[in-house]
Parts: sequence; structure tokens; C-alpha cells
Amino acid sequence: DHNAVAKIQLRTDTAIAASVDRSPTAPTVNVLQLPDISQQTATISWTAQDPDGDATTSTVYYSPDGGSTWHALVQDTSETQVQFDPVTIPGGEVQFRIVTNDGFNQTTTLLPLITVPDHTPTAYINTPAGADFIEGDAVILKGYGDDTEDGTLPNENLYWFDASNQNIGTGPLLHVQLPPGQHTLTLQAVDSAGQYDTASVVVNEQLAPTPGTSTTPGDADSLWLMLAGLGLILLLIGGGFTFLILYFVLRWRNKPAPMRARRSAPQAGTNQAYQDAQGRWWMHDPLSKHWFLWNGSSWQPWQAPAARRIPPPNLRPPRSGSCLLVLMILVLLTILIFGGVFLARGGLIPGVTLPQVGAFNLQDLLKTGGLGLLLSVLGALALNGGLKAIRERRARVDFGDEDFSDIREVQGCRAVLHGIGQVGIGLALLIAGLALAALALFQQILPGLGF
Repeated sequence: DHNAVAKIQLRTDTAIAASVDRSPTAPTVNVLQLPDISQQTATISWTAQDPDGDATTSTVYYSPDGGSTWHALVQDTSETQVQFDPVTIPGGEVQFRIVTNDGFNQTTTLLPLITVPDHTPTAYINTPAGADFIEGDAVILKGYGDDTEDGTLPNENLYWFDASNQNIGTGPLLHVQLPPGQHTLTLQAVDSAGQYDTASVVVNEQLAPTPGTSTTPGDADSLWLMLAGLGLILLLIGGGFTFLILYFVLRWRNKPAPMRARRSAPQAGTNQAYQDAQGRWWMHDPLSKHWFLWNGSSWQPWQAPAARRIPPPNLRPPRSGSCLLVLMILVLLTILIFGGVFLARGGLIPGVTLPQVGAFNLQDLLKTGGLGLLLSVLGALALNGGLKAIRERRARVDFGDEDFSDIREVQGCRAVLHGIGQVGIGLALLIAGLALAALALFQQILPGLGF
């Protein structure tokens, strides 16, 4: 019990560093102004004096449940006045109290009960924030309701209405199909006391474009879009041939020198055997770090002649070229997907239109674009690993479970099958990521820049 404390001392190992004695008298409080809940800003003011001359601080609390719980409006203030918005106080019988102390002694002053009327909830519409849509596109409605007494309103207390006051759905998320024309859509949020608030948004549903025509008005704009689409198609074809030629030229330049043929490599256990230009077979043991030479019947440790201590020939495995191939696939898919989305946005692909979005939203851009970039990176990495496994016919596979990792190297057909599966997963992730990135570019970034 702090009331039984007479003195507080701060001690070191050998001395008293500081000491404070309890003053004999508690502070006195006189309430000057009670809160007027009918005003936009309510005020509570008081005077606090300590007969012993000690400095005083005050904390103001309110209780909406008859004193069972207390919530602080302001804490440990040296001021003698507090102002607050009555909307933040729940409706019902509310009591305030002022707790003033001088460091040891404190005085609690209860204010008379005040009746706070039940507050009206507030309805919010997140999307769309007013936008144009193409006939047949689903309009996505997102909203919520907030109330001082109830907090965030439950889904069943959110009602959507059209311009004719017909209920078209319930809940925070709704997909609706609208006929062409201008539509006023309204969200009604109702609290537990039956009070409600509404929020509205106006959307325009445009006629679907005729196949083969552009939704962009003006002959000059249509001609520009057609030329741009033709340029993208030519760029796609030319870029594909260029990268294919570059790929095969680099493969030809990196082709190893001719080697004497042998029907099959000698058995090297779990290690890889390599053949040099003279037809000799070599094996490298990663445990002993030694090279072994095949003498026709067995593997023999290799040592350079005493006169010339030179390392064995460079027998590193040939590069798989998977990085270049992944780069080619990435460029081709980027041109194809971004070009297709561009053509669809311009109405140059018959029967294909892009869904319109509302006002520029940075959060939606970060979600769509960020997810697209993440999936693209993961897809490229998976694609590179799969192509490398197919080219080298070697792959590292985890045979363990969620508690124990057991990574082993597999070769031959099993490695190729593993690589094919990895390539499939990589292509799926890469296509999905590039599609999301294209949508973020043409639906968020370019419209936000005014294009």
C-alpha cells in the first residue's frame, strides 16, 4: 500500500544518494466545469492545490459501465483542463473522475453521471472510388462500417443498394454486373441500436467495344495504337530470331575440342568421370581432393612428373548454358505478355478487354506489382535450376522430411524428370509474375501518370 510509505530513499552501496519524505497533506481539487456532451468539443476544468507546496499532476478517466472499467482521457498532466471529442465516448451513462497526486498523496474526485447519446455509425467505401467500366466487367465493391459503441460492424450489418434503392447484396465485398449507363451505388452501415449511415459512389458502365476497334476515341489515337501493336509483334518476332541465333552461336563457340570417342565412361561410383582431348578418362574425388586416371582396368592416383609439378588438365564440367537460356525465355515471355496486355488494353484483340480499375491506389500497386516481381524471380530461379538439371543430367534432391533434411545427388533419368518438373513450376511462376507485373503497369502506373 503506497499510503503506508513515509519515505523513499535512493541508496548506493555505502551512502544515501537521495531521499524524499511524504508530505503530510494530500492535494485539494475543485471542479470548475463539467463536460457538455452536446458541444463539438467538451471541456473539463478544475483547480488543484497542495497545502504543502508540492507540484501536482492529474489523470482524467471515464467509465462507460458504472465503474467496472476506467479509460484514461489524459495522463499525468500538470494542466488543469482537458478537452475531448464527445464522439469518442460510448453512449450511455458515463462517469468521469480526476485523480490528482503530489508524488505521494493522491486525491480522487468523482464527477456526476452524464448521459451520452448513442452515436451514429460511419459507412466507408474503399473501392471503387468512382471509375469507368466496360460492359460485362464485374464491379468490385469494398466497404466497411465503424461505430463508437460496436467497433467495426459485422458483415451482416452492411447493405448495398442501387440507384432505385433496391438491395443488391450484403457484406464488405461484393461483385455486381451492371447494365451500361451511370449508376449510384450506396453502402448502408447499421449499428446494434438501429442507427445507420450511408456512403455512395458513382460508376459509369460503358458499352463494350466492337471487336477489332479501339476504345480510345479519335482516329489518330486508333492509328497510333495499331502501329504500336504492329511494332510490338515485329519486335517479338525479330527478338526471338535474334536470341535464337545468339544462343546457337555461343553454343558453337563454347563447343569443346574433339575427343577420341569411347563407347561408355568407366564406372566412377558417385563421382563424375571426364574425358580430355587425348581420350584419357579422369575422376576427381571431392573427399581426398585428388585426381585419378583410368588405366584401362582401374582408377589410379595421378601425380605430375617430378620435373614438372603441374596440375591436371582443366576438366571442369562444361557450363550448362542455362542462365542464357533462362534470359532468352524471360525476354520472350516479357515481350509476349506485356505486348498482349498492351494490345488488349487498346482494344486491338477482338473479344478481349481488360477490367478497368478505380482511382490510383498505391497499396494495390504494391500488392500487385510486388507479388508479380516476387513470382517472376522465384520462377526464373526454378527455371534455371530445372534447365541445368536437364542439361547436366544431375540434380540435388532433398529426400528428407519436414524435420530432417537429406539432400542427395541423383543422375540420369531421375535427374531429367526432376528438372522437367522444376521447369514446369518455374514457367508457371514466371508467367503468373509477369502477368501481374503487366497488369500493375497498364492498370495502375500508366493511368496514374495520365496515359
